[in-house]
Amino acid sequence: MKYSFREIVDPGSGKKFLVMDFDDKKYDILSEFLFTEATLQSGRFVLEFLDSILSGIAKPVSPFVDPDYYGGNGRALEASRDKTLVIDELAPDGMGDYCEVDTKKLRELVEVWLVKLAEFTEAQTQNH
Repeated sequence: MKYSFREIVDPGSGKKFLVMDFDDKKYDILSEFLFTEATLQSGRFVLEFLDSILSGIAKPVSPFVDPDYYGGNGRALEASRDKTLVIDELAPDGMGDYCEVDTKKLRELVEVWLVKLAEFTEAQTQNH
């Protein structure tokens, strides 16, 4: 699974953001999930969720959802130890253009993303 990082700029505010792109377009929804759900503030919750799935001791992120589900701003994960579906909750069918990722690989990708995002954020802070 090949990926790269790129910077985008909000034309209104001029604010810069980091995006993780995947060579295979079927993972665009994963890129969106990372951007919206795995922020520096919430990324640790995503890692904790995936760790609980991988360990076999899945705990719900809230009392209102199943323990194999993690969602937020329109993108969500439905996970098992072997595979995770990244879904678009805002799609009419509740899944939209989903993709399937090996759960261990997804955890690695989230960790890579969070490290790169922290570096990017630090560089942006130093430049202002």
